[in-house]
Amino acid sequence: MHKFFNRSTWGPLLFLLVCLHMWVIAQFDIEISRLLRLGTFLLVFSYFILQFGWKQGRLLLVFALLLLRDVSVVFYEVPIMKTIGFLVTIAAYGLLSYMVFKKIRIYVSTSLVFIFSTAIVGLNIFNVLYLSEAIRPGLDNDLQLILFILQGALMMIMALVGYLYHGRIGGKLPLIYLYITLSFVFGDLCGLAAYFFKYQVAFYPERIFYLISLTLLLYYAWIQNSKSVYHWESEGLEEQSLL
Repeated sequence: MHKFFNRSTWGPLLFLLVCLHMWVIAQFDIEISRLLRLGTFLLVFSYFILQFGWKQGRLLLVFALLLLRDVSVVFYEVPIMKTIGFLVTIAAYGLLSYMVFKKIRIYVSTSLVFIFSTAIVGLNIFNVLYLSEAIRPGLDNDLQLILFILQGALMMIMALVGYLYHGRIGGKLPLIYLYITLSFVFGDLCGLAAYFFKYQVAFYPERIFYLISLTLLLYYAWIQNSKSVYHWESEGLEEQSLL
């Protein structure tokens, strides 16, 4: 398992996947691109189950929720599937945030945290006042609009949690978690621009961030599976609690 995550193996695999997806996006309709996205996720999910089984229950649930999201994306123009897509994405991001929430401490007086939190509030206000009106034609009902706003807020909270988690503990595991959250955020923003604002070129970075997030989720699972990481992290938390 360690060999798979060696830079000499998973890096080229990610590169080949990116090239394949870029070619499909350029050459085929969006339906084929969505099916390839789902197929790629099924391969990654299968690998996750074969390697880790049921040992990582929360992360397994995150993968299951993301699988439901990718299935809903295939049928995104069906109103009920679009609603399900919002719901499972909110659940997945909420669970990802909850996984590390107890490990962070929020110091509002810290200038960087204050700036980051202010930016999140500002972006969410922009999300409500401007984007909600701009994307309304692409939604089917008011429930989807509410879910869209909630997903945007939770997406920003997830990024803040990742920032605080890495800022408090440091090390490889929190850093990978931060990269995961940022990949999801940037991927969703590019997807928003591509689908709702018809910026077709944004489908390319959206898919790149999507593939990066899947790779990082696997890497995160592998690191988390290491007993040495848990030992190191618990020591770091105890040390900081004495300060």
